[in-house]
Amino acid sequence: MSNNCKKCGFANESGSFFCESCGEKMPDVDTTNTSGRSPFARPLVEKRDTDSTENSEKIVCTSCDNKNPSDSNFCEDCGAKLSGLEVPARLINNSNGEVMQILKEKNVFGRQDFVKWVPEEYDDPRISREHIRIDFDDGKYVLSLAKAQVNVTKLNGGPLAGEEVYDLKNKDEIDIAAGRIVLTFEVDSDSTASDKKTPEKKSKTKASKGKSGDGDKSASKK
Repeated sequence: MSNNCKKCGFANESGSFFCESCGEKMPDVDTTNTSGRSPFARPLVEKRDTDSTENSEKIVCTSCDNKNPSDSNFCEDCGAKLSGLEVPARLINNSNGEVMQILKEKNVFGRQDFVKWVPEEYDDPRISREHIRIDFDDGKYVLSLAKAQVNVTKLNGGPLAGEEVYDLKNKDEIDIAAGRIVLTFEVDSDSTASDKKTPEKKSKTKASKGKSGDGDKSASKK
């Protein structure tokens, strides 16, 4: 059973004292200490009710040592902000200016993340449960489709290919659902270009081939 945050709408696990997404204190939580444990400690009988979250990587809070789900931005037991990236970035909804912070090296965004912006689209197949990935790799952010079969998603007006990875630049625009959700990517980095360009894709297979001595071939031709 989940407990939705009144501030951001994130579906938290039942028993959470603070929202995992925004850090807001969850209402109607009895913090009376009757067992000698921390008043913010999770009940011992509490278990996550999905196999995917039970098996996923945990983020350990440096303040209270609680093991949080891998998609948490704040500790669900003490409310402390979990460690973020060296280069902070965010997604901004172009229609209302609301911000979604990117705080982890590997991120998957989908229907649950965007439902607060277009509630009527919650069950619309144009927005997949796992729609896009934004990862921090080798000092930069990259964008890819979470699944190859998701509906048309565009970066700066150009459609994303299923197996490709695209470098993200400051002020890039990501169209999630045929114009219904258009997000602007912002990153705090002086070296990040601000001009929009045609999506620059990097094929994983092509990239690996490029390391196999192309320079030697060109040199031999000369």
